[in-house]
Amino acid sequence: MPSELDDLRLIQEWKQGDEKAFETIYRKYLFFLVEIAAKKLENKNQALDLVQDIMLEVYRSKEILTIHTTLQGYLLTALRYKVFKYKKDYLVKIQEVDNENVATLNSGNNVFEYINRKELERKLRSIVTNLPEQCRKVFVLSREHHLSNKEIAGEMGISVNTVEQHMRKALRVLRQIIKYK
Repeated sequence: MPSELDDLRLIQEWKQGDEKAFETIYRKYLFFLVEIAAKKLENKNQALDLVQDIMLEVYRSKEILTIHTTLQGYLLTALRYKVFKYKKDYLVKIQEVDNENVATLNSGNNVFEYINRKELERKLRSIVTNLPEQCRKVFVLSREHHLSNKEIAGEMGISVNTVEQHMRKALRVLRQIIKYK
């Protein structure tokens, strides 16, 4: 790396309108800074983009170079902040993607569970429809209307024991059919 005096001379020439002085600064520091950034980012293309951003900021504002430190020190500090910001932004993006993926998976599972539940309900209704009439009435009053065995017996005019037998039969049929499907 050339000396600080060379840098001060180049800065002065550039501030006085000599564009070639900035080109010299650019060429002198570009690869040096890219190599440092590439080691920190493990991505040479991204490193080049960050260094280009820094050089563009320097070019747009000559006042940046009225600093109390060396040009190399300024560029290294700017690079450190750019790398830090890039890594921070990258981690935020990864977290957002992870959150979106979890939400998508969860909503996918909910949809899948909903479809399965609806399919199971459809099959259950079909099985219940095919039960013998008395057995079906007992099952519907118990499971859909939430009546107790005693209430069902009173409503249907049968004994509690007969209600229990119809429920056992309905549940046995349901278990057998669901077991084989």
